[in-house]
Amino acid sequence: MKKNTFYFITFYRIWKQIGAGIYCEAAGDESGINVSLSKYGNNVAWSLLLMLLFNGFFNSVKAQNTKSLNILFIQCDQFRYDCQGKTNPMVKTPYIDKLTSEGMFFSNAFTPIPTCCPTRQTFISGLWPEQHKGLWNYDITLPVALFDEHTWTEDMKSSGYNQGYVGKWHVHPVKTPLDFGFNKYVSDTDYYNWKKFQNLPEAIPVIKDFIWMGGMDPVSLEKTHTHWLAQKAIDQIKIFKNEGKPWHMRLEFVEPHLPMNTTA
Repeated sequence: MKKNTFYFITFYRIWKQIGAGIYCEAAGDESGINVSLSKYGNNVAWSLLLMLLFNGFFNSVKAQNTKSLNILFIQCDQFRYDCQGKTNPMVKTPYIDKLTSEGMFFSNAFTPIPTCCPTRQTFISGLWPEQHKGLWNYDITLPVALFDEHTWTEDMKSSGYNQGYVGKWHVHPVKTPLDFGFNKYVSDTDYYNWKKFQNLPEAIPVIKDFIWMGGMDPVSLEKTHTHWLAQKAIDQIKIFKNEGKPWHMRLEFVEPHLPMNTTA
């Protein structure tokens, strides 16, 4: 863990379980708030997470007399509560286990709503779905009001933060993170365009002609979706570091949400 960096990692399953982890470190004195929320929530308990995140963040800044901390936020989609070493010894997740061992583990949390877009909109705004009018995903079923609220990431930008967003968005069909305070954005589409440009093979579905159930990705590990996105986030953090301003980086994995493609 790096000094003056606030680490926040979440894992959530849309229908049943959620999990999250936070790690905070400032001015050489470790201050852990590693959180894992799970079991009872249907998605991410964003309001509680926001409270924990920023309460711990700003209290750490105040306690350490540090002007600004860096924030690394990592999230993956539809991650089951029992698919991590902390809750299931049959599963090997050493890096996630390291995060939880260095902080606190929460096993009970509640969610504002059990669908993807509204919870992501809630997280970035701090508003209940009934307030921002999302209520369900904008790209399925009935029409719904598109997200158009002020966000805390815009306040971060006003406070002088460099902000990068890498991976899944699903907050607005037209507006991107660049419209909500982020100044660098690498999307999932960017990966698939790069993969096509590199003439890399497509995933082989486990069920013929039905890619939704996932399959086998024949590319090398470092060229997979997750590794490519992670490297983009690392590269951008290095750029932010050289610019000398505090930074906030969001790394958003769609995995293990279906379709889930594993490497050989």
